[in-house]
Amino acid sequence: MKNIPEPSDGDAPLSSAANGSEEESSRVFEKKAKTTKLLTIGGFSAILVLIFSLIFFQIASLKKQLAFMEGTLVSLEKGRQSFNMLKTTFPGVYELSIVAALDDFFEVDKRQQEFNKGSRDFLIARDKIIALGLDEEEKKLFQDLAASVERARPLIHSTFAAAGDAMGAPDLEKRRAGLVAKVEAAIGPYDDVVKAIERIAVKQIGAYKGKIIGIEENLDRTIFLLIALGLGAIVISGLIALFVVKRESASTTELINEVHIRRQAELAAELATRTKSNFLANMSHELRTPLNAILGFSEMFLNETFGPLGHGRYKEYAADIHHSGVHLLSLINDILDVSAIEAGKFELHEDFIDLFKLIDRSLRIIRPKATQGRIVLETSTGGDVPMIRADARRCRQMLLNLLSNAIKFTPPDGRVKTETRRGEDGTISITVSDTGVGMDEDGMKKALIPFGMVRRAYDGKHEGTGLGLPLTKFLIEAHNGHLEIKSAPGKGTAVTLIFPTARVVRNNMFHI
Repeated sequence: MKNIPEPSDGDAPLSSAANGSEEESSRVFEKKAKTTKLLTIGGFSAILVLIFSLIFFQIASLKKQLAFMEGTLVSLEKGRQSFNMLKTTFPGVYELSIVAALDDFFEVDKRQQEFNKGSRDFLIARDKIIALGLDEEEKKLFQDLAASVERARPLIHSTFAAAGDAMGAPDLEKRRAGLVAKVEAAIGPYDDVVKAIERIAVKQIGAYKGKIIGIEENLDRTIFLLIALGLGAIVISGLIALFVVKRESASTTELINEVHIRRQAELAAELATRTKSNFLANMSHELRTPLNAILGFSEMFLNETFGPLGHGRYKEYAADIHHSGVHLLSLINDILDVSAIEAGKFELHEDFIDLFKLIDRSLRIIRPKATQGRIVLETSTGGDVPMIRADARRCRQMLLNLLSNAIKFTPPDGRVKTETRRGEDGTISITVSDTGVGMDEDGMKKALIPFGMVRRAYDGKHEGTGLGLPLTKFLIEAHNGHLEIKSAPGKGTAVTLIFPTARVVRNNMFHI
């Protein structure tokens, strides 16, 4: 994947600019034209990558959906055959119950034949379920069923045999009394057979519902990823078009003036160039790594490297694909948010927010990352905290940024705590604190500068764009609140979001 070159605003060698000469202007013009061409090619390459990603995601999703549907059909057929087994066994209870009251040999024989027919239908339904394949739980249920059948079989056979022998006997009433005892002895084990079948049917109903939920969740994830990648392609296309139009409309006079301005602001330009270069170097790694994972694992799905779909390792790779996609989406969202802020197009969509639900949902999202890093998540709430009026999505974004930073800079077996308090002045505060490595004064200042990443991770590594904390500061200030940081090297960090009294809702009848 090619690195997209920067605009020549920061690339043109300032020290070689001739003072107002036509030769200098021509070189600058050619440099800008070349940069425009390279940026256009790079932008369209990025669009192609997004399009191929859409295709790979769609193929992987379809294959996963087919697997879910196949499992759903199997569960549905197993459930149908389970009910067929129940349908054949319920009449058997009736046949056993009335056989003692019959005084006609042929009627007894008829009842036994009907019972035997139900037994044959039972065996057919059972064999169909077994042919579809059994998991460990189902094998245990069928073993219990077989044991129940073996207990009931001799009692049932002896009951029908005794009923036939009783016909025409001189001591009919005495034999019938004995027959009633046999019937009662057979009913109990036979009822165990019915209960065992009911447990199998309940298992199949649960499996069917689980497959349906899996299909819906997979569809939701697919739609989300397709929309995200599609929007990315649209945004990149729009930026390319806007960039080309602006570049083509620039006149030679403007270019000459730009050379003079660059020469006068040489030190500022060099600093900006270094900042952009560092950012692009970091972003190159951050974007390339998830995309390589997406392409690599998707190719394994396409080539069926480990065999036909259904192999256990495909599920593992699907999880890796999802993790990489979420990470990439987070980076793109941060960049788009910064672009919207710089363009003055940022706006809030306010609603009434239950802070307990907001914190709970955020912790559920971040918990897998904490578990992976062996970080303990804690929460604390002081008294009755009312609802607030704010942008729910932005508040969740702020909280997730703080939680993610806290986990990233906290070593294993550390703690990250979320506290919610109502101040004496009526303000609402949310504090995320950690037991991580902490920062000094310079580190706290740098952490609030866009793209300013503080090298403070306990293992010397860090990931991200350096936009999380600056974005959070902007978002809380957009809500007329403010952000506070308390930190010291080796003593952890506490970041607090403070919402003003004007955003407190006194009537808690609204919910997010």
